[in-house]
Amino acid sequence: HSFTPPSRSLSPAVTGDTDRPFLQATFRRLFDLNGEGNVPAWFSASLLLLCSLLLLIIAVQTTQARSGYPRRWGALALLFLFLSLDEAARLYEAISLALRARLGTRGALVHAWVIPYGMLALAVAASYARFVLHLPRLTRRLFLLAGGLYVGGALRYGNASRRASGNTQLGDGGQSTLCGAR
Repeated sequence: HSFTPPSRSLSPAVTGDTDRPFLQATFRRLFDLNGEGNVPAWFSASLLLLCSLLLLIIAVQTTQARSGYPRRWGALALLFLFLSLDEAARLYEAISLALRARLGTRGALVHAWVIPYGMLALAVAASYARFVLHLPRLTRRLFLLAGGLYVGGALRYGNASRRASGNTQLGDGGQSTLCGAR
């Protein structure tokens, strides 16, 4: 019996062929910070899930201690669980497409998810004002800094990545970004 080499139609990962352009393109796709369904997106979703779990622990502990706004911590845990799911399943893309079709948004609002998510961020900020004021001073400052960086970064990065890629329209097959980092 003679050995027959695998077909060239198989992927280089299967055949062992170290085709440099293929490997570079694969690496770029897997680690592109502007991409979706890749390692950075998974990492972001994982961090949001970890935040949700930590917030749940705080909610349970404040419930047991009968102090410290346990329902507020629990609601934050649910919010971060949703944000993790949103990042992993790219729900914001579906929201953007639906809102863009319905409202005809373009330009700065081509990523139409910023409309409902921005309203949600404002509602959370308004409803959590008293809660935030009751946090210890250092915790309050760090809490506000983290929230501002997250929300501001999501809004600014999505818009900046759209401009950098030249994408002012959706429907490019995800080759540029629909939203870099919400």
